[in-house]
Amino acid sequence: YADRILEGEYSDSTKTLVRAMLNYGAAAQMYFYHNPYDLATKGLDMTDMEEVAVPDQNYATILHAPEGVDGITFHGASLVLKSQTTLRCYFKLDAGKNISAYDFEGKQVQSITSNGEVLYYVDITDIAPQQLDAAYTVYINGQAFVSYNPMAYIQRVYHKDTTADLLKNLMKALYGYYEAAIAYVYEDNATVTLPTATGGTVTADKNSYKLGDTVTLTVT
Repeated sequence: YADRILEGEYSDSTKTLVRAMLNYGAAAQMYFYHNPYDLATKGLDMTDMEEVAVPDQNYATILHAPEGVDGITFHGASLVLKSQTTLRCYFKLDAGKNISAYDFEGKQVQSITSNGEVLYYVDITDIAPQQLDAAYTVYINGQAFVSYNPMAYIQRVYHKDTTADLLKNLMKALYGYYEAAIAYVYEDNATVTLPTATGGTVTADKNSYKLGDTVTLTVT
């Protein structure tokens, strides 16, 4: 399927997305040591993917400190990279507290032991590559508790001096996959349709805007 797209009459953004997907798959193969001698990129020139630059931005973790939710703290987050991308958020309880006192909007809560401490985690699953730059909020007892951006994990791991080369390469490939997905989504939606106050619509060229921009319409 990927070969058919790469060899067919498809847009540049479509082909770049497929190449980025294959590059990410190959990096995952190497990291998890799964068929490392038969990589997804076998026979392809991936020089352009080597030029991907992972920025070092400051993505803040937002701790909302809701009233009435105490005895529990956010302990960090990680990405689980399997058939889908999952954001895993970890929490620690104060002494004497029980996890049953906290409702995570019906999300399944699992426990692990790390460095002698018992931690609890919930998963936010099925994150698409173009959504890796979004903030995801965990709610506890009906209130926003913490908001975390998967890109914060990608960039922190990539730029950490002690990160192993295989993991660093995986984070770089994942970031490249994100960039390609953003370009594909926006190219294939060449215009956006915006509602007006009078019930009509106007269209705007998507190339005039980037993700996160606010469009203000002034009627004269």
